[in-house]
Amino acid sequence: MKKWLIIFVAVMGLALAAEELPPYVQVTTGDIKVEVSQRGFWNLNGIWFKGKPVCRRNAGFYGTVIGYQGLGWVGTGHMENKIGETELKVEFFLDGKAWQPTSTMPVECGSFEMRKSSLLHQIRVDYALKVEKGQIREDIKLTVEKEAKFGVLYLFMHPWEPTFTEYRIVKRDGSEDKGVFNSDNEKKMIEAATPSWGTYYAPQEKIGFVSVVKDTSEKTLQEDSFLMWNRGSDRKLYYVASRKATLQPGQQFSYKMITSFFTGDNAPEVLAKELTAAL
Repeated sequence: MKKWLIIFVAVMGLALAAEELPPYVQVTTGDIKVEVSQRGFWNLNGIWFKGKPVCRRNAGFYGTVIGYQGLGWVGTGHMENKIGETELKVEFFLDGKAWQPTSTMPVECGSFEMRKSSLLHQIRVDYALKVEKGQIREDIKLTVEKEAKFGVLYLFMHPWEPTFTEYRIVKRDGSEDKGVFNSDNEKKMIEAATPSWGTYYAPQEKIGFVSVVKDTSEKTLQEDSFLMWNRGSDRKLYYVASRKATLQPGQQFSYKMITSFFTGDNAPEVLAKELTAAL
């Protein structure tokens, strides 16, 4: 086993090595099912809503990626530098109680939580995922361990299914960017600066989602955006926390995202307001 794949799970005081974990875990809470997997360094690896796949499984990567100057990409889905995520620790909780997954058998519960910590070269990432009450909450804290120069910082990556053909991004000043994913922008990236929330909609299925994002750092990096990549196979959505920065040891930054779904012709504004209050 390669050293970068060594993972420990702390559950009820017991440390488990990666080979003692199932390759993935699937948990359903209400209308939402999620998968987290060893493939993605124990990040999300699939999302379903009311039994329908809405975010791709095993065909795209979620999580965090940092583009270090002079080194390249480090993080989920990028092993070209043979770094990925190291010093990885992860804990699981069902209905608020520590849980030790031992198989890939699907589990149902009222709430599911995963907490993990890993090192992405020079920046430590503490990540928490919580699914309950129809919401997917993701929290990230970044701690700089060594001086870090990067060109871009991607958080909260989600490879949404290609059934989503419409997008709308509402910015913090109230202005909007909206449009459709089609052949004109296939394989291209669409960027919307200073986002407050975004929504994708699948008109054939009449399913949509809203993602609200918030920078909760004491000192922000600014230059944030939503980046949408119409890859054809999916409509990947990234939160770009910053571009081109030099960070010093001891600096910390934190971000939150919360996502939920709506059906039919329900207005996403109502859901966005509810999710913003929940943050």
